Order: sequence, then structure tokens, then C-alpha cells
Amino acid sequence: MKYSDKADRNQNAVSNHESADPIKDLAKMILLQNRKRKQFMQQLDWGEPGWDLLLDLFVAESERMDSSATALAERNNMPLSSVRRYLALLVERGLLTQASANEPNWRLTQTAKHGLVSWVRDAIGSMANHR
Repeated sequence: MKYSDKADRNQNAVSNHESADPIKDLAKMILLQNRKRKQFMQQLDWGEPGWDLLLDLFVAESERMDSSATALAERNNMPLSSVRRYLALLVERGLLTQASANEPNWRLTQTAKHGLVSWVRDAIGSMANHR
């Protein structure tokens, strides 16, 4: 299955799924749309890897998905070495922490969670005001 096919299927699942957590759902939709951008403009290699990793971790935590560097690399179609560099940068900036020394999973700090939730709430408010 092609990467874009997975993104399409995941996008449909998000669109058709009624959730009690609109913040997570919007974060997930933004993440999936970011992954699909290249499908529409192949000549551009755009992206915000650090931001996409934060969104991915936010969604992964709420859906109890694997948040290891390897899983992040696979889901975001990034080389593992790049993911590790971004993870180190996000740790340095106080946005991530490793679950434990023996566990390879990454977690958002409270600062990161608060920032993401505030940003998504603002986006939801902006959408409601433009209807």
C-alpha cells in the first residue's frame, strides 16, 4: 500500500469518526494533511519535521500508539537519523522527555501539551468565527 493511500484511508477514518475529543481529532487531521501535501505539489519538499513530530506524539499518546523513534520515523516518512536529531532538539527545548531509560517511547512535556492544546483550541475558535 502506498503512503498516500494510507493517509487517505486514515483521513477518511478521522472524518467519519465521531469523537469526544475534537482537539485530538483536529490535531490528527492537520497531521494527516501535512503528510499528504507532497501528493499535491510533488516538486516541493516542504515540511516542518519538528512540528509534525509534536503533532504525531500528541495523537499517539491519546491513541496509545507506539512513540518510539522508529515508529515516528515510519509514520512520518523520515530517516531515523533525522527523527533522532529532532527528538534531541525537542528535548533540549523542554518539549519532550523519554518515558524512561529502559523504554524507547517519547512523551510530550506538560509545556508541549499545553501549547498544542491551546493552539488547536484557537484553530477551532477561528474556524467557528469564519462560518
